This record gives sequence, C-alpha cells and structure tokens, in this order.
Amino acid sequence: MKLSRVFTINLLIVMEMFALSFWAWGQLPTDAQIATRFAFDGSPVGYMGKTEGLLLEPLIALVFTLICPILPKIEPTNLKRSKPAYAIFSLALVIFLSIVQGAIVFGALGKTTDTLKIIVFALGGFLIIFGNYLSKIRRNHFFGVRTPWTLSSDLAWHKTHRWGS
Repeated sequence: MKLSRVFTINLLIVMEMFALSFWAWGQLPTDAQIATRFAFDGSPVGYMGKTEGLLLEPLIALVFTLICPILPKIEPTNLKRSKPAYAIFSLALVIFLSIVQGAIVFGALGKTTDTLKIIVFALGGFLIIFGNYLSKIRRNHFFGVRTPWTLSSDLAWHKTHRWGS
C-alpha cells in the first residue's frame, strides 16, 4: 500500500473524527464530563471536560497523520524498505484512535454502555495487525523496538522484531 494513499485515507478518517466531535458538541451540555478511563469492570474512573474529551483523539490522530509522511524523508534508506509495514501501522493506528473516539463519544451520549469492551476489542485488533507487520520492519531510528543493541546489528534487530511479533 502506498504511503500517499494511506495519508489520504488517514486524513479522511481524521476529518470524520472531527465531524463526530463537532456533532457531539451540540448534543452534550456545556459542563459535560466525558468518561475517558475505565476500571476492569467497565466502570468509569477518569473524566475529562467536554473540550478535551471530544478533541483529544482527533488531535492526536491529526498530528500523527501529518508527521507520518515526513519521517521517511528524514531517514529515507531504511524506512523506505519498511514502507508497507509503516503504511499499514499508520493506517491501523488512526483507525484504532477513531474507534476509541467513537466509543468514548457514544458512551458520553449514552448510546452505548460497553465503551471499555469496544476499546479493548479495537486494541486487540490493532495489536494483531501490528504484530503481523512487526517482523517486516527494517532497522531504523523511528519505528520499531529501538534499543542500542537492536540499532547496532541487523541480526539483533531481526531477532527482536521476529520474537516481538
């Protein structure tokens, strides 16, 4: 998958995230507290105000989407060889953030009571995709398990990412 196509898809997803936030903005009262952290039983244990609760995930996804095409230009050799894995990871992360945001927003609106289950399911899907592509990453300074010993040796990099995946 081309990085430019993934960038376009990610921008569309981010626009959808902002649209959902602005739609929910009008539905929620001004002093709304949005549950963003949950206990193991699914009960909320942490809250954010309306602004932070509705805009945090879209802003994180936007910043990540804008940074993603820049990193291969900073380190063109090794990230170029890992481009398919990098593109899929980028897409999977933005999709994960959009699912988390959707679950939190619909939970705040009272449309779902299983916010934690949705988030855990989405995290599981993200980790499956990430684990599948982790072993296909080539040694670089931005993406993967970057420790002094993995960065110093292709063999250490390969074995670490093979085991991690």
